[in-house]
Amino acid sequence: MNEPAANFPYRDNDQQENDKTKPQPCPYHKYDDPSYATQAVYMYGDKARLSGKTICMATMQATFHHYNVHNMYGMKMSQSTAEIKSNGEDGEDLVPLIISQSTFPSSGRFAGHWLESTYAKWTDLKGSIIDVLEFNLFGIPYVGPDMCTLSGDMQEELCVRWLQLGAFFPLARIRSERGEFSKYLMKWSRAGQVARDSLLLRYTYLPYIYTQFYRAKYFHEPVIRPLFYEFPHDDETYSIDKQFMIGSGLLVTPILEPLTDTPSGYFPRSIWYNIYDEQAIGKRVLPSYQDVEVCPDGTVAIHARGGIVYPRQKPALTITESRKNPLSLLIAVNESMQSTGELFWVGDNETLANNSKCYALYAFYYTFYGKHHTLIITAQRP
Repeated sequence: MNEPAANFPYRDNDQQENDKTKPQPCPYHKYDDPSYATQAVYMYGDKARLSGKTICMATMQATFHHYNVHNMYGMKMSQSTAEIKSNGEDGEDLVPLIISQSTFPSSGRFAGHWLESTYAKWTDLKGSIIDVLEFNLFGIPYVGPDMCTLSGDMQEELCVRWLQLGAFFPLARIRSERGEFSKYLMKWSRAGQVARDSLLLRYTYLPYIYTQFYRAKYFHEPVIRPLFYEFPHDDETYSIDKQFMIGSGLLVTPILEPLTDTPSGYFPRSIWYNIYDEQAIGKRVLPSYQDVEVCPDGTVAIHARGGIVYPRQKPALTITESRKNPLSLLIAVNESMQSTGELFWVGDNETLANNSKCYALYAFYYTFYGKHHTLIITAQRP
């Protein structure tokens, strides 16, 4: 993971004040001290200099000032790392898993983005959805924050909501210093069960989620999408930042407030199925806000959009073991009693899909007419 932060020029005082009466590690220069005010470093506002927590902006790197290449550092490092890791010692192309805190346009080709550390606040829980949506629209789909951060006074109820929500971000990550999180799970019986249930549900739908990354690679589509991406003619969707879609089909409605077990969400015009009991909300839902009954306890509210075939897999305790289990299909029909879908499947966890022998793409078409069910599965290639 690339985390390009440094504690110099000031080790004991991170705040590098722009006070010309004090000696400065970096010379006064138009690059470190631009003529316009800048929100330079973290929370320091116009009292900070651009060189705070990094090197002087006037430093030369090859023929460029650091000022002109600073924001590209993370992207170029990710690119170099990906190129090295993609050529294994045995000559095989490997899938590199690279996560960075410093990304730039086109970084999504090489790495994911770990959102900076969150705090034990409900506002951070809500804000994480906006962050993940924005990075997907930037073209960096593999993104997520820490779940159940230990920064601040984390309570069990808030941790439970983090686990339910974070399990369905592309990057689902629990950061724990010296096993501290495990101690909390032993103390919080409900959080431990929710962690297990949420991750098993994620593993169940990993074939569908992984297929969305195939769509991101070849068709440049976001994995996590705002509702307006799928329903651009519904004006109400443009103000919604507390729900999101996984691909074009799964609608996630998390609980983001304390002391409630019933989230409220907006359902655009379509047929929506509760993935837990596979029953439709209605024959066709008119655009409306609805309270959602979360079932079973400990899981986030997820609804499947009609007209789509969702590949699933029986979960196990690890992804490696899950991939050995049988696959299944959740077929959610539309008003015409039809649905389509696809599955991108890589035969080996580490082998890159540059070799056509290592992957497969299956297209599904289902229709129901009278008493006849027809499912057509076609093997394709990207």
